[in-house]
Amino acid sequence: MAEPTAWEEERLRAALALIGDAVAGPDPVTPAAPLTSLNPVRQSASPASTSPRRRALIGVALAAGVLCAALLTNDSWFRDTQSGTAGPAEDEGGVGQTYAEGIACARLIVEGDVLDVRPAPRTGRVLLTFAVADWIKPGRGRSTIELDLVDPTAAEVEEPFGKGQHLLLVVPVREDLEADASSGTELTRMRKIIDSNWAEAARTECPPHWKGTQS
Repeated sequence: MAEPTAWEEERLRAALALIGDAVAGPDPVTPAAPLTSLNPVRQSASPASTSPRRRALIGVALAAGVLCAALLTNDSWFRDTQSGTAGPAEDEGGVGQTYAEGIACARLIVEGDVLDVRPAPRTGRVLLTFAVADWIKPGRGRSTIELDLVDPTAAEVEEPFGKGQHLLLVVPVREDLEADASSGTELTRMRKIIDSNWAEAARTECPPHWKGTQS
């Protein structure tokens, strides 16, 4: 999901604390060098003087921070797209996609509330009962719909859908791809992205790969 979990936030706080402790903590005490003159000049510490222990702590803390950052930015097929053509995101097959293509390749874009979640007949999928507050694509539909979606927890990197969540859902044409679900501030950001790319998406055809019809 868009919002970080409590587990992820806790790991990030721990990583930041480690970095702060490693940088601010004192080095192990070393014996003072003998004075060689009556007026010794105080030498400034250089990067090379950092102790092996502190360098190790910094390395561990930075690694933890990178790991937590990766967890917090783990996004779905739609959020991985780019608004332009430079550096488009790629799926497992190495095929890139722009935001306009992402919108064109969505069979459904809606904002509303999760009323119920239960396992679908097919393994690895869930049935989502959703109260639609705003139909974006298509422009109109029923007030309550039922969606057969990929279970977001199947890859063990996303949180499950939960009753009462207010979400923006982008459901791809390809049934084997997860729906992109945004909430909170991320929902607002994604609405702006969709609005700013809507006109271009109207002129864009979904590439065969993202429709699942590639040869």
